[in-house]
Amino acid sequence: MNAALTYHFAGRNIGIGFHRGWQGLFSRLCFCIDEALGENKRSFHWTQVKEKWGALRAYHTMDETEDGASYAPLKLSEQQPNGAMKRVAVMNQESSTGDPIGKRISDLIDAACEEASHTCMVCGEPAEIKNLGWVACLCDHHEKQYLKDRNSLPTHYWEPG
Repeated sequence: MNAALTYHFAGRNIGIGFHRGWQGLFSRLCFCIDEALGENKRSFHWTQVKEKWGALRAYHTMDETEDGASYAPLKLSEQQPNGAMKRVAVMNQESSTGDPIGKRISDLIDAACEEASHTCMVCGEPAEIKNLGWVACLCDHHEKQYLKDRNSLPTHYWEPG
């Protein structure tokens, strides 16, 4: 990760780590967020980034806008028959005064999480979320590897620092 983005990981968090197959898309997400923030980084930082139910979950915090408005969307998902979680609603899309930067960042995160749900969490190749007793986003190769030997998948995670 670029040294200019260290502020993304400077604040308090409850865990940041995920399989290496998503490292490229997460890195692109961080650069896009940096660009969206511009000069005022608004104390942006990740509070948690993880894999859950085969999908990337990314949570952040940042300072309120200059006019005192904050941006905190509520996102609801439901579990699909294959074990995957699907977004069904987003409420409180904008604060009462509107925060285009907060909305842009939320949209960037949503797009990255959607991309991850079609990206092998092990190698980064095209994939889909599958319920194999463990819900995971795996390409055909890594699905076969996992079914052959459930302890065979790499457990290497990307972590900042």
